[in-house]
Amino acid sequence: MESRLSDKMCENLNAEIAGGTVSSLADAVGYLNWTFYARRMRSNPSYYGASSGSDEDVDFALLSVVEKTTAKLSSSGCIYYDAKADAGQLVPTPLGVASCSYYLSYETPRQMQFGVREGRKMIQNELGQETDDAQLETRLFQRGKRVDEISLAWLMYTLCNTHEFDELPVRHNEELLNEELSTAVSWGADTQKLLTGNEGYHSQDIFADPHTKAFLLIQAYLEKVRLPISDYVNDTKSVVENVPRLLAAMEYIASSDMTAGGSFELITQFARTRQCFETRSLPSDNPLLQIGLTESVVRSLTGGAKGKHDTFPEISKLRSLHRKDALVLLNKVNHGKGGIGLFDSVMDRLYSIPAVKLQKANVTNQVEKATGKSLGKLKLLLEVERTRGKNASRSSEMSLTIIVGSNKQRTLLSKASIRLSRWGKWELKKELDFDWNAANADGGEGGGSVLVRLLINEVRGFDQEVRVPLRYNEI
Repeated sequence: MESRLSDKMCENLNAEIAGGTVSSLADAVGYLNWTFYARRMRSNPSYYGASSGSDEDVDFALLSVVEKTTAKLSSSGCIYYDAKADAGQLVPTPLGVASCSYYLSYETPRQMQFGVREGRKMIQNELGQETDDAQLETRLFQRGKRVDEISLAWLMYTLCNTHEFDELPVRHNEELLNEELSTAVSWGADTQKLLTGNEGYHSQDIFADPHTKAFLLIQAYLEKVRLPISDYVNDTKSVVENVPRLLAAMEYIASSDMTAGGSFELITQFARTRQCFETRSLPSDNPLLQIGLTESVVRSLTGGAKGKHDTFPEISKLRSLHRKDALVLLNKVNHGKGGIGLFDSVMDRLYSIPAVKLQKANVTNQVEKATGKSLGKLKLLLEVERTRGKNASRSSEMSLTIIVGSNKQRTLLSKASIRLSRWGKWELKKELDFDWNAANADGGEGGGSVLVRLLINEVRGFDQEVRVPLRYNEI
């Protein structure tokens, strides 16, 4: 029996560096000396490339392994190797921490970093320069469907093209099934059609690529498209199970670049992408469909066609009504068809969604004595209300993402997540720290302010935004 550590040497050594166990080449050699890999090297030196099983030759072979491994980790951006420091200092980077924390191939974080940076540029180009006057009222946060769709498609495409899907099986003749499936989903084999409007030419090789298959399966999952064969059901399950972890890793990498312009908008789109994934819907789908309403009822409610247009009432407005009033409205637009109790399960789903209301926001700042940095503190008081229905089928596990960004350059200032698993009515307090000077300097002509967005991760249509001018202490 021989050691297989060499197959994952980069990932294992990176994890020890990220965790602080290994901080130099000497530490790395010492770490390996305690492994089964080193024990087998002493017993079978030629198998592992050592000259002999002596301590000197084994240490030399291990040092060679460490040098090659750290060179790979350095080139992939997982570590910074300071050769000038004593014993060769190994310093973890955000990419290395992401690889360790989210169990990724050591090469995947660099792929994700490229994807999120390109995604940030796309979002900025689509949004342009959004500015408006400072205001204290909480409002429904909405944006164009194209921004949401481009973000969703690009982030899914990025994670599908990482090394995590290298081993997704593409069986005999499945390239033909993949090509057929590409015509049944919205974006096709890649994002070219969505981004440019031109579908372009795709060689047959692209449909034999496991990453293309992963992207097609995610689209089919979101759009509830019928899969061609039963094997694709298990393949879809395998792909879908990995998406939350990979999306979280990408968001971590994006957050590490928070001072870049547009990072606030990018992190917002991560939250909205999670919403689409959790609800198995596209940005063009009316959020009213996620509570179990039929398209005909949604058309009657909105006055739109095929349930695709967000007119009155929005799902948040329907949720703001008293349950009896909402039920009367639904029965009215359905012309009383189906009798009493038809919409009970719909009502249970609707009112199990947390109603989050921002009650108060206090902004203060203080100077840290140790660093001299001016630190801003945003204190939020939220009121949350949820109702458990008798026939409620939705999981009680829900969470709220709070994102704070600057006014003009839209840089990310702070981010936090809160669980909303309780039932009833209660208050939540949350405090977020941010760079006061960065926020104040990026305020534009009206002075410093921060944008605060509240997004429930598991449902669409309830996102809120409030602009908090720094010259005000309380709203």
